Amino acid sequence: MQDADNGTGSHDGGAFASCAPPDLAPWVELIWYSRGTLPASRERVLPSATCDIVVNLGAPMTLLEGAGVRRFTGATTSGLLTRPLLLEHPHVHEALGFRLTPAGIRALAHAPAAAVLDLNAMLGDVCGAAARELEDRCASARSGAEVLGVAVTWARERCRTAPAVDPLATWAMQRIVASAGAVRVEALQERSGYGPTRFRQRFVDELGVSPRAFASLVRLRVTLDGLATTTPLVELALAAGYADQAHMNREVRRFTGLTPARVRERQQGSALTLPE
Repeated sequence: MQDADNGTGSHDGGAFASCAPPDLAPWVELIWYSRGTLPASRERVLPSATCDIVVNLGAPMTLLEGAGVRRFTGATTSGLLTRPLLLEHPHVHEALGFRLTPAGIRALAHAPAAAVLDLNAMLGDVCGAAARELEDRCASARSGAEVLGVAVTWARERCRTAPAVDPLATWAMQRIVASAGAVRVEALQERSGYGPTRFRQRFVDELGVSPRAFASLVRLRVTLDGLATTTPLVELALAAGYADQAHMNREVRRFTGLTPARVRERQQGSALTLPE
């Protein structure tokens, strides 16, 4: 779905609004609401070191490429993506979304991100009645602003009762993110006091990917954000921590199936999704 910085806007006679409550920052990057028609009915969601909850409040959406439920209304969730998902939207859509940090799945869905790695799953299958409660509250809201308010309240309630994320995985994840994916995983493992196998397994159990793979996804996110600017590709590659532009090209193609130049060409309003 489209995303933006905090604020409101419109597209094709519809509406878009978003917020990023500071108290939810460890778990939620952005909460957004969108209604109306989109420039393209098909949208490719790129890997970006984030997770999602999307509540489809309108006509059914369809998953054309990727694993999980194919045609859906109501709330779905996905963990980290290591390959794109391709969605088809109805002609007129209405949806609410949460863009989450990897720890956000544990906080809001009360399950590890590993449970929904590369998967478009019904939220009710992950967290039970809480998903229906979110859907019902959204359905009762009378405006996009009220839907956002419902989402913020629900997220705060879920965070207050969430099970703890593995502290080792949290510690390693935070340092990988803080370094924009540049930290040496071996150095983290040595500092943790755990052996390589145990360190890696606890991270995988929580996030679904290894620390090294997560660092690659974090670096990809930095790259996707940079591609939404006019920074020359060679400068972007070095700033993102790649050895050279050829290295960046290989990594971006590995995760998205496209070259950086092609991603930049197709980006429209969002660094993390591409219209088809």
